[in-house]
Amino acid sequence: MKYTFFRSFLSALLLLVVTATTALPAFAAPLTGRSDIMTRQAPNVGSDHEIRFVTPSGVDAPTDTITLQFASDFDVSLITPADIDLFHGAITGLENSEVIGAAAAAGTWGASVSGQTITLTAPTDAVLGEIAATDIVIIRIGLNAGGANQIINPGPGTGGDPRNLWIAGTFGDTGVIEIPFGDPTNNDVIGVTATVNNSTPGGGGGGGGGCVGLACGDVLGPVITNIRVVNITTSTAMVMWDTNEPSTTALYHGLDTSYALGFNGNGAFVTSHSVLLTGLTQDTIYHFRINAADGLGNTSVSGDNTFETLAPGEPVENLIISNVQAILITDSTAAIIWDTNLPSNSRVDYGISDAYGDISVVGTFVTGHLVNLSNLNPDTIYHFRVMSETASTTAMSGDFTFRTTVDVIAPSNPLNFTAVPGQYLNLLSWNNPLDADFSHVRILARTDRYPNNPNDGVLVYQGNGQSATHSGLTPGQIYYYTNFAYDGRGNRSSGALAQATPFGEEIETPTSTPPVLPPVVTPPATTTPPVIEPPTSTQPTTTTPPVVPTSTEPGTVTTTTPPVQPPIRNVVITPEYTVGNGTVSLIPDENNQINTVPGPTVTVRVPASQVPGTPDTAVIRVGDDRYLLTRQPNGDWIASFVPDRSGEMPAEVTFGYGDGSIARATTTVSVGIPGQIIVRDIPFIGQARPVENATVTVYEKVNGAWRIWSGTATNQVNPRITTSDGVWGFVVPNGEYRVTIEKEGFDTEERVVTVTNNLLGSQIELRQPLPVDLTTVGLIATAVTIANIATLASVLNYLWYLLTQPFMIIGARKRKKWGVAYNAITKQGIDLVAVRLIHVQTGLVIQTRITDDKGRFFFHVKKGQYRIEAVKAGYLFPSETTKGKKEDDDYLDVYHGQPIDVEAESDLTPNIPLDPNNKEIPPKKVLFKDFLRKVQNLIGALSLIITVVAFALQPGWILFGLCLFQLATFLIFRRLIANRKPKNWGIVSEVDSKKPLERVVVRIFDKKYNKLLETQVTDSRGRYGFLASKNEYFVTADKVGYERFKSEDIDLTKTKEQAIERPIKLVKSK
Repeated sequence: MKYTFFRSFLSALLLLVVTATTALPAFAAPLTGRSDIMTRQAPNVGSDHEIRFVTPSGVDAPTDTITLQFASDFDVSLITPADIDLFHGAITGLENSEVIGAAAAAGTWGASVSGQTITLTAPTDAVLGEIAATDIVIIRIGLNAGGANQIINPGPGTGGDPRNLWIAGTFGDTGVIEIPFGDPTNNDVIGVTATVNNSTPGGGGGGGGGCVGLACGDVLGPVITNIRVVNITTSTAMVMWDTNEPSTTALYHGLDTSYALGFNGNGAFVTSHSVLLTGLTQDTIYHFRINAADGLGNTSVSGDNTFETLAPGEPVENLIISNVQAILITDSTAAIIWDTNLPSNSRVDYGISDAYGDISVVGTFVTGHLVNLSNLNPDTIYHFRVMSETASTTAMSGDFTFRTTVDVIAPSNPLNFTAVPGQYLNLLSWNNPLDADFSHVRILARTDRYPNNPNDGVLVYQGNGQSATHSGLTPGQIYYYTNFAYDGRGNRSSGALAQATPFGEEIETPTSTPPVLPPVVTPPATTTPPVIEPPTSTQPTTTTPPVVPTSTEPGTVTTTTPPVQPPIRNVVITPEYTVGNGTVSLIPDENNQINTVPGPTVTVRVPASQVPGTPDTAVIRVGDDRYLLTRQPNGDWIASFVPDRSGEMPAEVTFGYGDGSIARATTTVSVGIPGQIIVRDIPFIGQARPVENATVTVYEKVNGAWRIWSGTATNQVNPRITTSDGVWGFVVPNGEYRVTIEKEGFDTEERVVTVTNNLLGSQIELRQPLPVDLTTVGLIATAVTIANIATLASVLNYLWYLLTQPFMIIGARKRKKWGVAYNAITKQGIDLVAVRLIHVQTGLVIQTRITDDKGRFFFHVKKGQYRIEAVKAGYLFPSETTKGKKEDDDYLDVYHGQPIDVEAESDLTPNIPLDPNNKEIPPKKVLFKDFLRKVQNLIGALSLIITVVAFALQPGWILFGLCLFQLATFLIFRRLIANRKPKNWGIVSEVDSKKPLERVVVRIFDKKYNKLLETQVTDSRGRYGFLASKNEYFVTADKVGYERFKSEDIDLTKTKEQAIERPIKLVKSK
């Protein structure tokens, strides 16, 4: 690593010497965007390579070659021409695929291997532009090229030291790619856990540039910030830092502040720096210092920093970056996405070279990353790399590129363009479009029809104002105006329309006829507008315009009968409406209505195939606004408008023809913000109040994982912060989305929504945590309720169930798979079992679930190793009865306490058997407990009544909440605690009188283990009933004054579930 820079320099120098002796004199140009993506980075294994670079010179002649020289410990001997693919192109690099053969021929590139060098020779018929200058070149070697062989990685050697790949050849460009390798003990892993001690940002430094710096006005050294040490192992560590200006990379390290172990770095001027230190000693503290110098020679030096290498056997958790992509690319924006295996932040370094220079950071820790880039230049190749960090580890990608699109997108039409008549004049007003690259508007006028293009009429106004006066007009004459908006590159909108009829003076007794004032025509501006189209007509026509609505503005003078409705052509026109330059298609419903939100530009397109003939006019009317449709080179007709207010309005597209006929299509446009964040004083029923400053974040599913949705292309901000009205909403492609709402002091709300009408938004209520200052009556009543119920079950289990899972029962039918905690003997589910998920490595309890009345539970877990504990009074876990069984009757995945490896985020639903451990107590104690249960239930009901009365006397949301709390507690408890009742009952009666006996203690036992399974007390009608299955049982009955009853064996080994309801006859004691 220390000598990488010098090796690269000597290699480039040697390449220049060789080139000078074999070709015409030329200057080698540096390759940019260099990267080598490998499928494996472990020592001594085969790996595919995808080598990428941007060639400044290109390939122009049959004598041009491209050479790939691998480091000496790579084994490339197995590679043949069949293992190599060559692509190149201007945008992705995959536009053109070349044919590869053993020797160059017409239309075929030659490929050969000699030692460590792979040489690609241009076809024998190659001409200028065989590979164009600035093309992206992609060379694939291995299985990814459809071959059968791979390049073998170096052996263990010096562990994770990087190797160099030299790119050269007679085509004239050179470059070096540094290939990192995994440590032998870590295989393919490059990113590892970091432990950082006393990492202090540096600063200071003097002006080392002398008069050079002074001459340029810069005498300050680079500012060194964000120093961190990541990916620490027993023998390696990576030091990273940032500077506020491009500067060199220099790091000195050692065992103390003498930094005697030497220097690492290079002379490239960058703002994001990294140095990989290797050959370190395990479990050792190292010191390091950073030096930085800018292009003028000004220097800075950091303070002392330290880190400690890992001890042998210390666990390493790796951060890995994958699936890096540039998406949603426009002329000025792009979105960068990638995945990591651990939650981490998001950073993108980007610029017009691989030195980058710009940074965009998102601090939220996620595994699906998205960073929006804006203010980009059109038709420009950008380089970028991504970086993610946790609290202790960092991972960084290689260099990637994308090209922004050419700016051919017209700005939106001016908004709210109106013409108001006045005396001999018309007052024009509008709102300029909000496009970032908006330049100016150009307004033209005609008296026979609307101007069709920016030269088709009299120029009334050109500039970036928002009002104008057209004066000196003829009273009673209709003036038709078209307002075109331009951006900085000369693209123009289709045109907004308005019309008005000026009026003259109203004099009761005129002494003379006033002269008709000629129109005052403003001469064209002296500067040529950015886009001037040839006029389609320079002479006014004498025919009435085919589509001109009857003027109703004040001042209109008309003495003619309104025109007859023109005939409508029998054609079907289906306009296509989109948002975000086509990224969101607005799908009409069965009533031909589309939906959007205020703000984003809506584009309407009518395919050429739907428009018969050549129309004279093409207009879309949206509410009270009118716009021209512009014909595109492919024959389609396009216009745009910006909905700036809520409501429904018709969008009417009309094509007019010379014979007076028209073709028309009408769509209803519904504009509104569909959602609102609210809070209520009384949950669910109180008065709703909007919530300000709530953060609404929308996620979309990409390759099965949730990722923040990018609203950049549609000019929508995500995440969105609510204003004082609390409203929120997005226009999105139809599909599934996840929405989170966060605000300090409130619980975070989350929704998964399926959008079918392009509108994402709904009313979502935020809830504040319940305050602790309760009223005395409500507090006492609630405490009594809890105390009564807690005596019937585990206090902690009950409270945990009450506070965390009251709604699990409601959603039970929606969940398809559950884990069940069940009685190992009766196979029945057990309620109120505390099921705990424990992380094996840390021993920490990650989650706790309390089973419902059917014994059901589930965990949603991330990747890791876990074990489970199940606890309830009267039961033992793990089960000895089912020990070693993987299946138990109908239960699969039977769990006995062993560790569980989870490979990916998923639901965990094992079945857990518990052995009953009930002790047989005297019948008198059973009857006493039964009596206490009835008393406690009565007390719970009275507590609820008392709280309801207190709320009625003094209404308040606290007491109302306590009422709901107690009611839910009481009902849920009764549902969970009550024994499962069979449909039929067994009757205990006296043998002689056959009279049903109440308060008889009836017990059921397992025959095999002689275990007491359940105890019941008969009611006033002598009823009892047990549910059991797939075992052998016997039943006993005890009552004071009667002989004890014991049944014969009850065989249910072949029965899934059955009620034990046999009649019991008791004999009085003698």
